[in-house]
Parts: sequence; C-alpha cells; structure tokens
Amino acid sequence: MAEGGVAGGGVCSYGEQSIILTSLLQVKEREHGERMNKLLKGSLVVACGVVAVEGLRRLVYTEPQPRKDPGERVPYAEFDNRVLIVGGGFAGFTTAKTLGELTKDRDDVGFMVINKENFFTYWPMVAGIISSDVETKNVAQPLRRALIQSGASFRRAELEDVDLEQKVVKSTSGLEFPYDHLVLALGSDPAFFGVPGVEEHCISMKDLADAELIRNRVIERFEEITLARDEDRS
Repeated sequence: MAEGGVAGGGVCSYGEQSIILTSLLQVKEREHGERMNKLLKGSLVVACGVVAVEGLRRLVYTEPQPRKDPGERVPYAEFDNRVLIVGGGFAGFTTAKTLGELTKDRDDVGFMVINKENFFTYWPMVAGIISSDVETKNVAQPLRRALIQSGASFRRAELEDVDLEQKVVKSTSGLEFPYDHLVLALGSDPAFFGVPGVEEHCISMKDLADAELIRNRVIERFEEITLARDEDRS
C-alpha cells in the first residue's frame, strides 16, 4: 500500500485526486464564465434597446407646448410664406422642428410636412426588428402630434409630381399642395451597384415591412431545419 492511498485496484492517490479536482474546478469556472458572458451580452442588448427607445422618445416628443391651439391655427394655405416639406424622416422632421424654433415669433410663415406614412422610423433600431430584440412599435412613432407641437401641419400623402412653374406638389391620391418654398427630404433607394441578379433575387430593407419580412424568413428557415432533423430522427 502506497502512502495516502492504494497503488493498485484502480484507486487514485492523493496527488491524482488533487489533479482531477483541480481540472473539474477549472471546467466549472469556464462554464460559469461562459454563462456570465452570455448574460452580460443579453443585458447589454436590452440596455442598448432601452437607451435607443428613450433617445427616440426624446427626439420626437421633447417639444415645448404647441405654439397655438389647433382650433386657433391658421390653415397652411392662408400663410403669406408657405414652406412645404416632403418627407417625414430624420431630415424632414428636423427641418420642421428647426423652422418651428426659428419662426416661433412670426405669424406670416406656415409649414407643412407630407409623408406617405404617418409615423417616424428610427432607423438605427431597425436591425433589432430582424433579430427580434426590438418590437416594431418601439421603432415607429407617430408624427402628427410631434409636428403640431412644433407648429407644423401634417398630411399623409405620397409624392407623384412637382410642378415647378405652378409651385404645386401633386400626390398619388390627386391632392395638390401649394408652396412658396419646397424642401424635398425623400431619403434614398437601395443601391445594387449594377451587379446582375442582385435586385431581382435579394431582399432590400427600405422600410419596416422589409425588416419584418427578413425576420420572418430567418425564422422560417430555422423552423424548416428543426422539422427536417425531427424527421431524420424518426
């Protein structure tokens, strides 16, 4: 019999037992570290989402009280200087907000925003819709109330044509919007750089509907793989 244990019969000595115990502790520490890393990453994703939502809320809603009560507002068409802003994204919304601050003491300037959607899209968070980290309702926020607080008017319409001679913007629904000054803030279209087949076979991400489409497509692919594995096992 060896000191500290039996040499034969499959019984480990004290030294061997210490090595095995140390190895087990190291494995446990690694597993614990991996779980902590996953938890930390998840916490960071949630925290970033919360910060982004709060930033969007402040961007859209941190406005002073309306310049005038809606019942006292002069109709857009009756102002001496009419500024028409086409597009309700970052550029259009910021333009309306800035005009509201610059003309708050003037009664001769009226400005209107027209946009095909009645909500503002916070694009830095759209990728979170695809990964299901962010809900669509947290990315799209109503435009009308925030614009009215800035002193602007809002109409939901989609641009069809601009008559530069008559100074009128025509919408697809047949409505016409006169202007004295025109701001076109229409954003951009996806660029395919002339690569053959890309436009026909890819999924672009131009709006929230495209983001939801990509998310659903990814989920469908995972579901197909899961079902295929279940069939193979059976």
